[in-house]
Amino acid sequence: MEYPTGLEVHDNVFAGPDAVIDAIRDHPEWRRSPVGTSPTESDIRTSESLFLPFISYSHPESIHQFAKSVANLLTDYAQRYAVQFSNFEPISFNRYLPGQDFRAHTDYFEGSNRVISAIAYLNTVNGGGMTNFIYHGKEVDAVAGRVTVFPSNYLFAHAALPPTTDTKYSAAFWVRG
Repeated sequence: MEYPTGLEVHDNVFAGPDAVIDAIRDHPEWRRSPVGTSPTESDIRTSESLFLPFISYSHPESIHQFAKSVANLLTDYAQRYAVQFSNFEPISFNRYLPGQDFRAHTDYFEGSNRVISAIAYLNTVNGGGMTNFIYHGKEVDAVAGRVTVFPSNYLFAHAALPPTTDTKYSAAFWVRG
């Protein structure tokens, strides 16, 4: 499938997605997913999230290798598109039960200074669960080991469509300028 310039889909970016899921599945800090910096829940997003530091000596090896693989991809993307960046935000692991979603949104918001976004899919979802890039008419299937990278701006507004049968595990990465 062809994608617009800036929207890249990479398969087999990281090994061991099952080990990453095993490392996070029962973590005690899963919470209803936030929207932006708002402390209140919103019907715009019905998933659960777990935020972990991008780099931590306490991470299991599976998460360390996962973050390293995605960081390499994001650094390469930034170099290809001449995007200057300063740091990575904490990793946002996301869990969508069947029927849960995140309606159309952009990742950039006032004060975030996000310049590059990535969604890493930790499992293959057999029904629904795609990422829909609303202005481009493109959907990306949730496939284990796949990472979708794109600019954080409004031109790449996207929605996490609800899985219909499987629980979907993904991780969002944001690079700040």
